[in-house]
Amino acid sequence: MLEPFPVGCTHDAGLSVDPCAIRFRTLPVCIPNIGRRERRRRLLFGILALGLSAVLLILLQVYGADRWLRLALFGPLWGAALGIFQATEKT
Repeated sequence: MLEPFPVGCTHDAGLSVDPCAIRFRTLPVCIPNIGRRERRRRLLFGILALGLSAVLLILLQVYGADRWLRLALFGPLWGAALGIFQATEKT
């Protein structure tokens, strides 16, 4: 995170460090906000939703369902993606 000094600040020429320069602070890249149990639960949900979506897609293809009916798979696929991504990114 960058933390700049205010614009137009003045400094004493005798200082070894220019206080008007931008200072950099290092922060952790990722701080998990969910525990191990919740990550496992979300990953399990994502995998199950992905499997259910695949089975439903195969059934819809085999029985020749209308293309618009396959659009109903958007919800389970979206849930699967959210579950898997949240579990792997620890958010």
